Amino acid sequence: GSTADDVMNRLWVNLAAGLPAMFGFTVYSSIDAAWDTGCIPFPSSRERIRGGHAVCAVGYDDDLIITNPHNGQSTKGAFLIRNSWGTDWGDNGYGWLPYDYLYAGLADDWWSLIESTWIDTGEFSV
Repeated sequence: GSTADDVMNRLWVNLAAGLPAMFGFTVYSSIDAAWDTGCIPFPSSRERIRGGHAVCAVGYDDDLIITNPHNGQSTKGAFLIRNSWGTDWGDNGYGWLPYDYLYAGLADDWWSLIESTWIDTGEFSV
């Protein structure tokens, strides 16, 4: 298995090269705070898990600070994500997920499609 640092280093390289990364993350009640801004706060210890969700990381910002309105805790550094909840969510369908989700094991199953030949695009009428 890869460490969180290994995954992070690969993500920085791939995202900087324009290769998006799909992944899943645990959704907590504080996600409600992200509806207008797309800035998903790192959950406090008192929050309830609502489920899981898959998104696509398309960029990053090492200096972005996101504060959880429930406990005032701030995180620095986040992935720019494309959500599937429509353009009314976040910033026209985009948002930010703190790096701390990766380091805390709350974001996993990261993968990028490097070669289009790895998919039988005929299955999708493409």
